[in-house]
Amino acid sequence: MSEASGTVRPVGISEADQAVLKFAGKRWLHLGAQEQAIHDQFGWSPTRFWQRVNGLLDDPEAYLAEPQLVKRLRRIRDLRQKDRAPRRVG
Repeated sequence: MSEASGTVRPVGISEADQAVLKFAGKRWLHLGAQEQAIHDQFGWSPTRFWQRVNGLLDDPEAYLAEPQLVKRLRRIRDLRQKDRAPRRVG
């Protein structure tokens, strides 16, 4: 806990990484709105943003800092990977 501000910051990940996780956890109605917000807030392309998110999802420190959010985002990632996997016939 920071004595000056009275806020609690998770140990292990930076405030910037925490902001990336929280942003990734938002639900969006329109894909274009999310892409524009990624660019406006972080100055990154959506591809770079999701690469960073995926790196954080595999980071044990991120899990310790935001366990529920990381579990939910991992679940979503795993479901999307299964959807993209080729299906075998026979």
